[in-house]
Amino acid sequence: MKIRKATKKDINKIVNIEISSGYHKNPIKERIRELFINFFNSNNPYAYILIDNKNVISYFAFRVARNICELDYLALDKRYQGRGSGKLLLNKILTLSKKLKCEKVRLSVRYNNRIAINLYKKYGFGSIGKNKNKFIME
Repeated sequence: MKIRKATKKDINKIVNIEISSGYHKNPIKERIRELFINFFNSNNPYAYILIDNKNVISYFAFRVARNICELDYLALDKRYQGRGSGKLLLNKILTLSKKLKCEKVRLSVRYNNRIAINLYKKYGFGSIGKNKNKFIME
């Protein structure tokens, strides 16, 4: 598996991962695509994709604001879950945040996403608040 920086040319692949992740109950492809176009056009966007055998299977995207790495998106194609990809991505996020001199990494995760919550806890993340149906963790 290989992680590389994503470009605008990868948006369609990212949208497909977002839809196949099972995160959205009724995904509207164009709305998700527009979301990522806006992300790539924002200030200081960082986005990376995970490739396995030439297939894009995961991605993450974050921004840096006030020395905080804000993880906006992380999704993995459901067919590839349980293979260590989450650990690989989280290690890359933490390495990048250090290179960018971030003091902390902040993310949000749905209450019912126990697998992700447990992974984040193993890496020392703890809940600092709640937002709608998500925990905010640092």
